[in-house]
Amino acid sequence: MTSLLPNVIRRDFSLPLDKDYTITVTGGRRSGKTFILYQTISDILKSGIASQDEILYVDFEDYRLKGSRVEDLDKILTIFVELTGKQPKYIFFDEVQNVENYGSWFRKRLESRVYLSGSSQLTPLRIAEELRGRSVNYEVYPLFFKEFLKFKGFEYNKLMEYTPQKGEDIVPPQGILILRFLPSYSFRERG
Repeated sequence: MTSLLPNVIRRDFSLPLDKDYTITVTGGRRSGKTFILYQTISDILKSGIASQDEILYVDFEDYRLKGSRVEDLDKILTIFVELTGKQPKYIFFDEVQNVENYGSWFRKRLESRVYLSGSSQLTPLRIAEELRGRSVNYEVYPLFFKEFLKFKGFEYNKLMEYTPQKGEDIVPPQGILILRFLPSYSFRERG
């Protein structure tokens, strides 16, 4: 990690930090997969398990990485080691489905803790095929109501569920309600 993480509003779940298998994160577009990875990196840094120069994060949606092949992963790792002087303890590859045949590379990288994310093409079945059963998948869903309130700056109170308005002051009726529960939409609209 060479740059600062963006501000992260914590979701109500987190990924494990100390597992020896590959963690995969899947879910619909804009459901918050990347921010779950950022939250995990933040947790690692806060806990002191690894320092910033022991965490490799690559976003394969970056236009400079379009068309990446599995051979390029070795080059990325070599560059990381040259820049930091260390092997990464943690590897985060966001939108890894953009790298063809990525699974073969990860099968030989079990000395690092590996986190992968991806959208529609990265299904639990495809992950199982690519990684040969060496992974556990976490599905990311749109915000739960309690999380939505946190993103909007409200503190959840169980009594809110029983008011006559049932949150109408918090969730105005204009627009499509389902969009409001996508993390990127809720955060952008905040304020």
